[in-house]
Amino acid sequence: MKSITCSKLAQANALRLLNQASDSDLVEAGLQSLEDGLDSPSLRILAGLSDSYDAVNYFNKACSELGIAFQTSREAANFLIGCWMIEIVKGKIEPMEGCQKIIWKIYYNARDLVIREDEKVAGESIGLSELVGIYWSYDELEYGDKWYEKEKRMVNPMEGRRILDQEVIRIANEWIVMKQKEHQ
Repeated sequence: MKSITCSKLAQANALRLLNQASDSDLVEAGLQSLEDGLDSPSLRILAGLSDSYDAVNYFNKACSELGIAFQTSREAANFLIGCWMIEIVKGKIEPMEGCQKIIWKIYYNARDLVIREDEKVAGESIGLSELVGIYWSYDELEYGDKWYEKEKRMVNPMEGRRILDQEVIRIANEWIVMKQKEHQ
Protein backbone atom coordinates (compact mmCIF):
# COMPACT_ATOMS: atom_id res chain seq x y z
CA MET A 1 0.00 0.00 0.00
CA LYS A 2 1.23 3.49 -0.77
CA SER A 3 1.57 6.02 2.01
CA ILE A 4 -1.77 7.64 2.86
CA THR A 5 -1.93 11.11 4.35
CA CYS A 6 -4.01 11.65 7.47
CA SER A 7 -6.90 13.33 5.66
CA LYS A 8 -10.34 13.23 7.22
CA LEU A 9 -11.41 11.04 4.29
CA ALA A 10 -8.68 8.50 5.04
CA GLN A 11 -9.52 8.58 8.75
CA ALA A 12 -13.21 8.04 7.97
CA ASN A 13 -12.27 5.13 5.69
CA ALA A 14 -10.24 3.55 8.49
CA LEU A 15 -13.04 4.14 11.01
CA ARG A 16 -15.56 2.66 8.58
CA LEU A 17 -13.42 -0.47 8.25
CA LEU A 18 -13.58 -0.70 12.06
CA ASN A 19 -17.38 -0.19 11.98
CA GLN A 20 -17.10 3.17 13.71
CA ALA A 21 -18.26 5.66 11.07
CA SER A 22 -21.87 6.48 10.23
CA ASP A 23 -23.05 7.52 6.78
CA SER A 24 -23.32 11.13 7.96
CA ASP A 25 -19.69 10.89 9.20
CA LEU A 26 -18.69 9.98 5.64
CA VAL A 27 -20.40 13.08 4.20
CA GLU A 28 -18.76 15.28 6.86
CA ALA A 29 -15.34 13.75 6.12
CA GLY A 30 -15.89 14.36 2.42
CA LEU A 31 -16.68 18.02 3.00
CA GLN A 32 -13.71 18.50 5.35
CA SER A 33 -11.35 16.76 2.93
CA LEU A 34 -12.54 18.92 0.04
CA GLU A 35 -12.00 22.03 2.17
CA ASP A 36 -8.53 20.72 3.05
CA GLY A 37 -7.54 20.45 -0.61
CA LEU A 38 -8.34 16.88 -1.69
CA ASP A 39 -10.35 16.67 -4.88
CA SER A 40 -12.01 14.08 -7.08
CA PRO A 41 -15.34 13.97 -8.94
CA SER A 42 -16.97 11.67 -6.39
CA LEU A 43 -15.55 13.62 -3.45
CA ARG A 44 -17.28 16.77 -4.74
CA ILE A 45 -20.58 14.90 -4.97
CA LEU A 46 -20.09 13.32 -1.53
CA ALA A 47 -19.31 16.70 0.06
CA GLY A 48 -22.47 18.19 -1.49
CA LEU A 49 -24.93 15.55 -0.32
CA SER A 50 -27.73 16.99 1.80
CA ASP A 51 -28.58 13.60 3.27
CA SER A 52 -26.56 10.45 3.69
CA TYR A 53 -28.63 8.28 1.32
CA ASP A 54 -25.88 7.83 -1.30
CA ALA A 55 -23.00 8.52 1.07
CA VAL A 56 -21.47 5.03 1.08
CA ASN A 57 -21.52 4.78 -2.73
CA TYR A 58 -19.82 8.15 -3.30
CA PHE A 59 -17.51 7.67 -0.34
CA ASN A 60 -16.24 4.39 -1.77
CA LYS A 61 -15.80 5.96 -5.22
CA ALA A 62 -13.94 8.98 -3.76
CA CYS A 63 -11.60 6.74 -1.77
CA SER A 64 -10.94 4.65 -4.87
CA GLU A 65 -10.29 7.74 -7.02
CA LEU A 66 -7.85 9.07 -4.41
CA GLY A 67 -6.12 5.75 -3.71
CA ILE A 68 -7.25 5.56 -0.10
CA ALA A 69 -7.46 1.91 0.92
CA PHE A 70 -6.47 -0.33 3.79
CA GLN A 71 -5.66 -4.00 3.40
CA THR A 72 -6.66 -5.03 6.93
CA SER A 73 -8.49 -3.72 9.96
CA ARG A 74 -5.20 -3.83 11.90
CA GLU A 75 -3.62 -1.57 9.27
CA ALA A 76 -6.57 0.83 9.61
CA ALA A 77 -6.27 0.87 13.42
CA ASN A 78 -2.54 1.58 13.30
CA PHE A 79 -3.12 4.30 10.70
CA LEU A 80 -5.63 6.03 13.01
CA ILE A 81 -3.30 5.83 15.99
CA GLY A 82 -0.58 7.42 13.88
CA CYS A 83 -2.85 10.21 12.64
CA TRP A 84 -4.00 11.05 16.15
CA MET A 85 -0.45 10.93 17.53
CA ILE A 86 0.61 13.41 14.83
CA GLU A 87 -2.38 15.65 15.60
CA ILE A 88 -1.42 15.62 19.30
CA VAL A 89 2.20 16.57 18.57
CA LYS A 90 1.19 19.30 16.10
CA GLY A 91 -1.34 20.72 18.57
CA LYS A 92 -4.31 20.08 16.28
CA ILE A 93 -6.08 18.24 19.08
CA GLU A 94 -5.65 18.48 22.83
CA PRO A 95 -3.55 15.66 24.34
CA MET A 96 -6.47 14.45 26.45
CA GLU A 97 -8.78 14.38 23.40
CA GLY A 98 -6.20 12.44 21.38
CA CYS A 99 -5.66 10.03 24.25
CA GLN A 100 -9.42 9.49 24.54
CA LYS A 101 -9.81 8.90 20.79
CA ILE A 102 -7.07 6.27 20.78
CA ILE A 103 -8.41 4.51 23.86
CA TRP A 104 -12.12 4.67 22.92
CA LYS A 105 -11.90 4.02 19.20
CA ILE A 106 -8.98 1.60 19.10
CA TYR A 107 -8.15 0.13 22.50
CA TYR A 108 -11.76 -0.53 23.56
CA ASN A 109 -13.58 -0.93 20.25
CA ALA A 110 -10.94 -2.70 18.18
CA ARG A 111 -9.07 -4.58 20.92
CA ASP A 112 -8.99 -7.85 19.05
CA LEU A 113 -7.01 -6.16 16.26
CA VAL A 114 -4.31 -4.56 18.35
CA ILE A 115 -4.06 -6.51 21.59
CA ARG A 116 -2.49 -9.93 21.94
CA GLU A 117 -3.43 -12.49 24.55
CA ASP A 118 0.20 -12.84 25.66
CA GLU A 119 0.51 -9.18 26.69
CA LYS A 120 1.72 -8.59 30.21
CA VAL A 121 0.39 -5.01 30.21
CA ALA A 122 -2.68 -3.65 28.41
CA GLY A 123 -1.76 -1.95 25.13
CA GLU A 124 1.75 -3.41 25.08
CA SER A 125 1.60 -4.88 21.56
CA ILE A 126 0.89 -1.49 19.98
CA GLY A 127 3.24 0.51 22.19
CA LEU A 128 0.46 2.18 24.13
CA SER A 129 0.57 0.62 27.59
CA GLU A 130 1.66 3.91 29.18
CA LEU A 131 -1.09 5.79 27.34
CA VAL A 132 -3.72 3.44 28.77
CA GLY A 133 -2.54 4.33 32.29
CA ILE A 134 -2.60 8.04 31.51
CA TYR A 135 -6.15 7.72 30.18
CA TRP A 136 -7.24 6.42 33.58
CA SER A 137 -5.26 9.16 35.34
CA TYR A 138 -7.16 11.82 33.40
CA ASP A 139 -10.36 10.23 34.66
CA GLU A 140 -9.13 10.18 38.26
CA LEU A 141 -8.35 13.92 38.14
CA GLU A 142 -12.07 14.64 37.90
CA TYR A 143 -12.37 13.53 41.51
CA GLY A 144 -9.85 16.00 42.91
CA ASP A 145 -6.20 15.95 43.95
CA LYS A 146 -4.17 12.91 42.95
CA TRP A 147 -0.87 11.42 44.00
CA TYR A 148 1.58 11.77 41.14
CA GLU A 149 4.15 9.01 41.49
CA LYS A 150 6.81 10.47 39.18
CA GLU A 151 6.98 13.64 41.25
CA LYS A 152 6.26 11.92 44.59
CA ARG A 153 3.61 14.46 45.58
CA MET A 154 -0.06 15.38 45.38
CA VAL A 155 -1.19 17.54 42.47
CA ASN A 156 -4.40 19.48 41.99
CA PRO A 157 -6.57 18.73 38.92
CA MET A 158 -5.28 21.65 36.84
CA GLU A 159 -1.62 20.85 37.53
CA GLY A 160 -2.30 17.15 37.03
CA ARG A 161 -3.89 17.83 33.65
CA ARG A 162 -0.82 19.84 32.59
CA ILE A 163 1.51 17.03 33.66
CA LEU A 164 -0.58 14.37 31.91
CA ASP A 165 -0.79 16.49 28.74
CA GLN A 166 3.01 16.71 28.68
CA GLU A 167 3.25 12.94 29.14
CA VAL A 168 0.83 12.30 26.26
CA ILE A 169 2.84 14.61 23.98
CA ARG A 170 6.05 12.80 24.98
CA ILE A 171 4.47 9.40 24.29
CA ALA A 172 3.11 10.61 20.96
CA ASN A 173 6.55 11.85 19.91
CA GLU A 174 8.17 8.56 20.97
CA TRP A 175 5.50 6.53 19.16
CA ILE A 176 6.03 8.51 15.94
CA VAL A 177 9.81 8.06 16.12
CA MET A 178 9.38 4.31 16.81
CA LYS A 179 7.11 3.90 13.78
CA GLN A 180 9.46 5.91 11.56
CA LYS A 181 12.35 3.61 12.56
CA GLU A 182 10.21 0.55 11.79
CA HIS A 183 9.62 1.83 8.24
CA GLN A 184 13.28 2.57 7.45
